[in-house]
Amino acid sequence: MTDTNEQTYSNTCDAIVRSSKRITDTKTDEVREMVLTIHDPAFRAMPGQNIGVLVEGKHPFGNRFHHRYYSVLAAQPHGEGSDIEILVRRCSYIDEVSGEEYPGIASHYLCDAAPGKQITLTGPYKAAPYSVLGKTYFPMQESKTYVASGTASWYGTKFHG
Repeated sequence: MTDTNEQTYSNTCDAIVRSSKRITDTKTDEVREMVLTIHDPAFRAMPGQNIGVLVEGKHPFGNRFHHRYYSVLAAQPHGEGSDIEILVRRCSYIDEVSGEEYPGIASHYLCDAAPGKQITLTGPYKAAPYSVLGKTYFPMQESKTYVASGTASWYGTKFHG
């Protein structure tokens, strides 16, 4: 089992906050529509997929990173990258024992991020080559003409047998 204090994320991508707009009334919970610009053509996200946001720092349980997933609302490819849109609700939780209120780490980080801020994402990105039984497999980097159906990968009877 991986010690979360030592967790590393190898497939990350930098994004720039292009816009962040509150879309709820100030008398209700804060929900923001955020557009993130990614300048890496290898990052592909489609509406309905999840992206992860990494917040580095000292966190309550000693973790180096706080990792939270958000659903992609819209994605617009352009040139050598894309813009993705997410909705973020600023949240907190109340400790049942102490009654103290704790802010949501990722939601506050994102809601406070001004346009131009760089953030780190994880997600459908840079599928890395992998090896099974001594054979290396290379995931497709582009799949415009590829159609497949099935339920799992098959590497042969030595692996699955």
